[in-house]
Amino acid sequence: MLLTRGTAFALPAESVEPLLKNDYYTRVCTLVQGAKESIYVLMYAIQVGKSEYEPVNKLCQYLIEAHKRGVQVEIILEHTYAQRDKLLNKSNQKAFDLFYKEGIKVRFDDPKKTLHSKVIIIDGNTTILGSHNWTYTAFQRNNESSILIKSSKVAQEFLRYFRTIGVK
Repeated sequence: MLLTRGTAFALPAESVEPLLKNDYYTRVCTLVQGAKESIYVLMYAIQVGKSEYEPVNKLCQYLIEAHKRGVQVEIILEHTYAQRDKLLNKSNQKAFDLFYKEGIKVRFDDPKKTLHSKVIIIDGNTTILGSHNWTYTAFQRNNESSILIKSSKVAQEFLRYFRTIGVK
């Protein structure tokens, strides 16, 4: 249910699919590889690893491949002034550099606010949101939960939200 100015309303959905534990990774990889028009990513943490075979690296490579085949890809990452988040900033900077080098539109949020969202919008009809960051731990070790919603109305709402995220 979506709340707007004190009014609650539901948006129609073709399907809703729970993505539990590492089901998320498999499903997101498939969706990114099959994207035809657009992929928008809001992500608190993307932790690129050392090996091209690591799950996060593979997913990042699928985003790069999508961009190369003409899919519009945009990414917003968390960046903060908080001293405690130096490792997060370093990790996200590495992901930023990878995407930027490939010509993908990538930016950081306003450092005075925390971008804690983990949202992907694909082809204006599929929205994935939940607790999964793009880290080895989230993909392989944690008990994470997310949801995939097939709905152009839901995707439109999250794309509107995506466009409101402040920049650094």
